[in-house]
Amino acid sequence: MDRGIPARLLLMLQDGNADDRLQLEVGHGVTLDVELGTTNKGNGIVRLGDLDIRVLDCHDDGFVYRDGVLSMCFCDLNGDGYLDLVVWGVGLIPAVDDDKSPPTEPVPVFGVYIFDPATCSYRKLMRSPKDISWRLRSSSSDLRRTFPGKRDVSRAR
Repeated sequence: MDRGIPARLLLMLQDGNADDRLQLEVGHGVTLDVELGTTNKGNGIVRLGDLDIRVLDCHDDGFVYRDGVLSMCFCDLNGDGYLDLVVWGVGLIPAVDDDKSPPTEPVPVFGVYIFDPATCSYRKLMRSPKDISWRLRSSSSDLRRTFPGKRDVSRAR
């Protein structure tokens, strides 16, 4: 099991080098495709099977991540032999409620996702009030990287 994948994913997203597709062995011989997607505005996701996690947010639309990225950790939280996912970091929102204030007020951002071997996918166990699951709503032309062989990611799901 390659527990170094999260660091590589984030580095690839930050460098805009999201050409590589990775596979993660989640346990008991089950592997998931790991794909990356970034937008021209500085946002990025990691796709694990059917789960999209917004791990990169540098575009100031009233909410950004401190240092632009979230941390990720794969670990077996429930003892079933499969890697679960914990994502955490600090988001920044405007301290004053207007359109001109920069995001400076820290808020916790986290998500805990448990691997479900019956569906071969991750399910949300808990998350912070600011949802980090992200469905791409940008047009396909806005994406610097796409997901080959997958459905159109520009449609909201």
